[in-house]
Amino acid sequence: MSDPILISPIVAWASGLSVIISLALTIWNIVTSGSRANAKLISHHDAMLADLERRVIRISDHLESLPSISTIHRLELKLTQVVGDLARLDERLKPVSAMAERAQEQLLAQAKRA
Repeated sequence: MSDPILISPIVAWASGLSVIISLALTIWNIVTSGSRANAKLISHHDAMLADLERRVIRISDHLESLPSISTIHRLELKLTQVVGDLARLDERLKPVSAMAERAQEQLLAQAKRA
């Protein structure tokens, strides 16, 4: 007849294999735990980078709409010219103002006599 099957060597091999698998899974978890933390950090940095990119684009668009230095210089020159023209106009209007004041005084004097 047949010999009886001995289970004790199978149990010994199964327990040894179980220990090896457990040790391998522990090492795997230790090795990959850093990569999971890094993945979270990388996704956070990606979000920050996207936000910074949007801000840079918005600032760049704003800067493009600002006048150039030469345009500002031309505006300063024109403004200086306008101030000079206004000063000249003020000097030219002083005699007209004096005539209007004399005419008003004369009209007030005529109104008092009447």
